Amino acid sequence: MKKPHKRLLISLGLVLLGAGVIYYFLLLPLKQSNEALRTRNDDRKAALRRTGYSLNPKQLETIRGSMQSRLELLQVTLNNVYDEAMAQFANDVRVYDTVVGFRRGITQLDYQEAFNKVRRELAAKGIMLDEQVLQLSEQSTAGTTTYRLVAHMWVVRDLAELIVKHKLDVRKWDLPGVGAMQPNAIPAHIVVHPAKLYAIAKDEPVILEEYPVEVKIRGPLQRIMEFVADLTADERFLPLDTVVIERLVDENPRQDMVEATLVCSGFLIMSDKSEFTVKVTVEKRHNVPPVSRGM
Repeated sequence: MKKPHKRLLISLGLVLLGAGVIYYFLLLPLKQSNEALRTRNDDRKAALRRTGYSLNPKQLETIRGSMQSRLELLQVTLNNVYDEAMAQFANDVRVYDTVVGFRRGITQLDYQEAFNKVRRELAAKGIMLDEQVLQLSEQSTAGTTTYRLVAHMWVVRDLAELIVKHKLDVRKWDLPGVGAMQPNAIPAHIVVHPAKLYAIAKDEPVILEEYPVEVKIRGPLQRIMEFVADLTADERFLPLDTVVIERLVDENPRQDMVEATLVCSGFLIMSDKSEFTVKVTVEKRHNVPPVSRGM
């Protein structure tokens, strides 16, 4: 009788040992994992409640669809903003295929050629560019950002052409010694201001550059108002930054002659249109536990 009892005790011990091994190495880790998962889910539920969103999965899916539609609408708006901002230089940039190609492809020689071409074309229209007044010369340099000099000359060119179109006087009448000059030799009051750079944050890359140019023009108030309206008309985008208007009291009062000092700008977005996208990801699936009754 002793041997069977001994074998029974040994078998029972082995069973208990096996049960202990299974508990400590399988059941206990599984229990701890389930408790951790439950805690995470509770935290997510609490976080969702704080956002004010429903915890109903169907309602969350409806919200997701609504947000996706809004993002698509925002992308359309961004595309329109891109087209409008880049419209002023669209034909110029197209020569280089993309704005990135323009930025990388411009050399000092390209700038010098652009500078001289603009100066010749405007001189033929009666607008004389003076390097000291302009604050830019054929020898100006900008290192790896030479393209900015070219963009500034594009703004000078386009503003001057609008001045000619509206028959306004852009000569710099306050220049020392102007009285001894021939009227058609008086330099234009066109001044290049430093480029302005815009980024989302201090350490982020520049996403937009602005090229301001100052002009001082004389003419009837009505023509100057038409000039200002033309700055952002017909796929043109040279928006007005600042303006100061003074009446010329010595002129014919019937003409309502004024002198206006304006700063207008051209813009370049630093990325190609394909990269100008909404950087938001909407999760399709929400890891939310089933909703209990009354929630």
